[in-house]
Amino acid sequence: MNNSKQLVSSLFPKNVSIDSDNDLIIGDLKITNIVKEFGSPLYLYDFETIKEQYDEFHKAFLKHYGELDILYACKVFLNLPLAKMLNSMNIKFDVVSHGEISMLLSAGISLKNAYFHGNNKTVEEIDLAISNNIGAIIIDNLEEIEIIDNIASKYQQQKVLLRVTPNIDPYTHEKTTTGLKDSKFGLNMDDGSAEKAIELISSKKNIFFAGIHAHLGSPINFIEPYKEAINKMFIFIKDICIDKYKLEFNEFSPGGGFGVISEPGMINPSVNDFALAIAETIKFNCKNYSIDLPKLFIEPGRSLMARAGLSIYKVGSRKTIKDVRTYLSVDGGMSDNIRPTLYDAKYFALPLQNLDREFNDLVTIAGKYCESGDYLIKDIYLPKLMRDEYIVLPMSGAYQLAMASNYNLAYKPAVISYTNNQIRLIRRRESIEEIIALDVT
Repeated sequence: MNNSKQLVSSLFPKNVSIDSDNDLIIGDLKITNIVKEFGSPLYLYDFETIKEQYDEFHKAFLKHYGELDILYACKVFLNLPLAKMLNSMNIKFDVVSHGEISMLLSAGISLKNAYFHGNNKTVEEIDLAISNNIGAIIIDNLEEIEIIDNIASKYQQQKVLLRVTPNIDPYTHEKTTTGLKDSKFGLNMDDGSAEKAIELISSKKNIFFAGIHAHLGSPINFIEPYKEAINKMFIFIKDICIDKYKLEFNEFSPGGGFGVISEPGMINPSVNDFALAIAETIKFNCKNYSIDLPKLFIEPGRSLMARAGLSIYKVGSRKTIKDVRTYLSVDGGMSDNIRPTLYDAKYFALPLQNLDREFNDLVTIAGKYCESGDYLIKDIYLPKLMRDEYIVLPMSGAYQLAMASNYNLAYKPAVISYTNNQIRLIRRRESIEEIIALDVT
């Protein structure tokens, strides 16, 4: 016996289930038939799950704090259909590059609904943002304060927030930790850098200060780091921003990075747990320092998108090394999902068909690319799968496509969406002709 039904209900998109043939379906469509039509590797997004995840965040924070803005971290994945769908939900956007700004503009989305992040914003990017009425710029270093002030003088006064590094450990992978002292992001609150930024901001006539932002890292599977960071940030807000430089304080963000359950057995706070802890800590500090409650915004990315996405692969060769391991290779890997190789991200997998089989074959799911570190899952029990069967990895909606590459001249996979029991192609699979067309001879 296996617990496939329980796993599907806890890790897969809301519309995925197991039919009477013991095959995975989305709505009433067999996923095997979908991948046969569009080819593999294939990415499938359930747009209804994205909406459900958004609603869960909005309801939880509304209950515990009040109205807030939810900004989607575009680095997780962005294309035109997704941007338009998210915009229809009244979500706002966290952008970090010329490309992400341009994608929103191409989708007809007002940049008033976007906040611009980044540790090395170029002059061209800042000009593009301000000239298109960006909602706010999150200042990440001292140098850009002067740049923003100069560019804003050509257009209009620009709202800014300051990103600080609270030097709080979020207990996640070192490559996804961003709030410690040794970080390329933000201004340190402990060495005077953040205060120097506030001093400069207060002297500029073409920018106005709205508030403070921090982002500790991702994924964060604990509540305590948020509480510690907020407490430390409010000391800075009271002592430096309000008392010393007499600035108004209207907006606050603890960032995003909220963890999700990506494999069986994981323990993670619920969205309600995160919302309650963040709201109570902000309210406590505001009461303690006699500060009006600021406008709150959060920046979930992976926690909005991960569960909505599936990645599907075709099984290829099998290699058994006696007393070591069995490699089961698939037709994708680090080219479309570098996260396991890059920072040991964990995933789970199921076959698309015949889920009533015994899960007694211990395998490592390896990619097809020319690196020993090219793997998707180490040591997972699956049924004995044959060549040309399909496997699916849930929790695949975040970062995988955004970080995809053409390593070994791989073609980036096709992407399809599901809504109202309809499948729609939202990104074509790349072809060698499209890749070669970029070359100049």
